[in-house]
Amino acid sequence: MSFLNPKKSIFFAIGILFFGLTLNAYAANPVPGSATLPQGGSSPTNNVTYNYSPDGKTLNQNSTGNSISNFGSMSVGAGYTWNINQPSSGSTSLNRCFNCDQSIFNGPINSNGRIIFVNNNGIIFGRGSVVNAPSIIASTLDISDTDFLNGNYKFFKNGGNSFIINQGRISAQPGGFVALLSQAVNNQGVILADSGSIALASGNKMTVALDTLNQISVTVDEAVQSEVIGPDGQQIKSAINNSGTIQANGGKVLLTAKVMNDVFDYAVNNTGVITAGALVNNGGVVEITASGAPVVNTGSITANAVNINVQNANLVNNASIVASLLQGQANTGNISINALNIFQAGLIAADAEVDVTAVEAIEATDPIGDSTPSSPSPVSNLIKGNDVNLVASQFGSPDVPLNIDANNIDITLVQGNINIGSSLVANSAVNLRAPPTGPPTGIVSISYNSDANLVLNASTGSINVAPQAEVSANNLTLTAQDGIYSYGSLTATNTLTLLSPAGIYSLGSLQSADLYERGATFQVGGIFNPGYADVKNADNAMEFSADTDVSGTVTDGTDIIIDAGVTLTMTADISFVANTGAFTMDPTSTIVGGGFNLSISALSASTLGNISGVNLLTLSAVSSSPVTFT
Repeated sequence: MSFLNPKKSIFFAIGILFFGLTLNAYAANPVPGSATLPQGGSSPTNNVTYNYSPDGKTLNQNSTGNSISNFGSMSVGAGYTWNINQPSSGSTSLNRCFNCDQSIFNGPINSNGRIIFVNNNGIIFGRGSVVNAPSIIASTLDISDTDFLNGNYKFFKNGGNSFIINQGRISAQPGGFVALLSQAVNNQGVILADSGSIALASGNKMTVALDTLNQISVTVDEAVQSEVIGPDGQQIKSAINNSGTIQANGGKVLLTAKVMNDVFDYAVNNTGVITAGALVNNGGVVEITASGAPVVNTGSITANAVNINVQNANLVNNASIVASLLQGQANTGNISINALNIFQAGLIAADAEVDVTAVEAIEATDPIGDSTPSSPSPVSNLIKGNDVNLVASQFGSPDVPLNIDANNIDITLVQGNINIGSSLVANSAVNLRAPPTGPPTGIVSISYNSDANLVLNASTGSINVAPQAEVSANNLTLTAQDGIYSYGSLTATNTLTLLSPAGIYSLGSLQSADLYERGATFQVGGIFNPGYADVKNADNAMEFSADTDVSGTVTDGTDIIIDAGVTLTMTADISFVANTGAFTMDPTSTIVGGGFNLSISALSASTLGNISGVNLLTLSAVSSSPVTFT
């Protein structure tokens, strides 16, 4: 299955490396003649003064409230400082440079209030830049004076496509936020906002909202529709790229990109570190939303909750996605992933619940693209959690099984049949594989721990177990729209549940402590050893249609039928209970007792066939009314 558009796939392994090298070269050789401090400042709000130090190396910008400054050039050179002084941390200073040279920041920028930088031709925070403020927004999208002054943070494209690159350090005060808004955003440095929010967003039009806790959300209202050229003159391959560190412990990290098809190779590409751990009993969250291009993780994503949603494109996990539980905090320790296809080569691990949904396949692979992840996971190709819920049309691949380690596993096939052709039990793991012939669909190859509680659900098809296959678990549930057909082995340490509006057939081996069965019909053969069986079907019968080894207690809602020529061989004591119907043996059928005890109870008149070798035969009525056995 192709991860990228075929005509672009050749760039997969080299695109990020090439872009990173050119950015480093650019940072080492800034644009000649770039301004050392912002110049030509004027204030439409008439409440800002601009004071340069005698040596010309410091700009002290002072405002008396929310303010707007328009500059002719807006950069800070190495060894220069820009101080933006405001009345309080609740004040905001909008600093705009429209249709000027790119803003290149290589010196410190300090503010005691919120600051916004706007330059439609690009913003670069160089390796020498340090930005400290309660909250920071940098944008190549414009915002109108009216919207800004009214607190409506609506950003729109006003000119050509552009980019933001951070190679320095951008730090919001605890509880503050950092937002980088552009058609392309590349973080190679450090972004910090503990107990606050960090947002990297790609689009042509966005809305930034602040809640009462000073947390931000970014909605991309319009996708990037054409290619973006970087500072090296080359096309940028990733709408959002992180090879640095993004940290918002006790807060939220949001990476969001909306792009048209073929504009970027990747919507989000993480080769660095993204962290949103716990801080002062507050859990951290990482959210990644994208549409129009794949999301790739070859780095580390760690939080108390991780939510990834990729529309109409794929997710590739080459490294690690981890969510840890925070005691006493709801919705922590969870991972939720949705994508067109999910290519899993690394680690997806949550202390609580993992929900993974693919429109097409959840496929186990070797690492795609960069074969040496920057933050390699300690294990490869593993989905781990207390509860793991998988929804797709294909699970695993012919070459690599999808490995699952969980107490409770729920696998739902959204279309087609679950065909289990073979199985392998090794140590504490069970491997289920599809038949070797035919295209890879359904459960192609999965591996799970044998003591798990396992649910297999064919929501539109059937479940088929081949004679040589074994499906086993602690508690095992099979649910299928078009019937369950088992010629192999179904084994549950505790409860086996079989559910279908169509027929259910166990003609191989069925062994469990308890059996709960609901279907249109239930036919049994081979080995049938439930400790207790609760059976009820639309045809009002349970039918032994082939020779069967039996034991346990079998309770059917209506009739229990033993077909012509069928022999039941008792391997232990057994009780048949036809709660609302009859126990009916064809005259040519046989029960061989093997010296065990046989009990038969029915509500209505019943017919017995050949019964031999029974130690004690007990015939009784279910109710107080007498019943006839002939």
